[in-house]
Amino acid sequence: MMKTIKKTISVLLSLMLVFGALPITVLAASGTTGDVAWEITGDTLSITGSGEMPDYTSSSSPPWEDYEDSINKITVASGVTKIGNYAFFGLEEVTSVTLNEGLETIGTYTFNYCSALNELVIPSTVKNIGSAAFGNSGINSLIFNGTSLVAVGSNTFKTISNAKILVPEGFTVGGTAAVANKTGNAPFYNNYVGFSNGNATVYWVNEDGTVSVSAEWIIQLAEYRLKVEKTQSDYEAIKEIYEEENEAKK
Repeated sequence: MMKTIKKTISVLLSLMLVFGALPITVLAASGTTGDVAWEITGDTLSITGSGEMPDYTSSSSPPWEDYEDSINKITVASGVTKIGNYAFFGLEEVTSVTLNEGLETIGTYTFNYCSALNELVIPSTVKNIGSAAFGNSGINSLIFNGTSLVAVGSNTFKTISNAKILVPEGFTVGGTAAVANKTGNAPFYNNYVGFSNGNATVYWVNEDGTVSVSAEWIIQLAEYRLKVEKTQSDYEAIKEIYEEENEAKK
């Protein structure tokens, strides 16, 4: 009898060891919000469906807020056309976000205070980005796959200091060059993107895959600052940096 009990215990312990070594996927929660469905599996928040996610506010949070400390990854499927305002606001543990083609709008404050998020790729289908969408996040590399945007809200890039914004050469916003020009009509510059003062910087991604700061942009930005801000020192500093980078490429 004792041998049987010991054998049974031994088998149970072995099974516990085997199953304990296997990865177990735990579904924490799921539901729907607006036209989309959400599901948390392990450390991943998945957004699926067809259509727009509703907007949220600072006082009306998305349903996954209760699980914010356990969310490390976010995936937004191709059928989702809009990420609502404040959707991922304050998700400080998120380190990876995958946005699929088909997404058209990123709402205001969407990734604000996602402090652990270092890189984000924007699909080519995205045309509208709301105010302060990336502010106060940890983003240091923001990659645009498309060639243009229709609109960018105010303070979109505020406080993502020294970040690199990578766009195809000739990138436009609302039909206007995204970077600074002599007239001051510069969507990216007006959204805390500059060449100094710790602001984010726009880099062209050339057809051959190389990355460079546009010479035209640098000179235009320098001239713009000289004209509007009367900062001769900025003008000289920017030209010097451009000349040094060009010399280094030779």
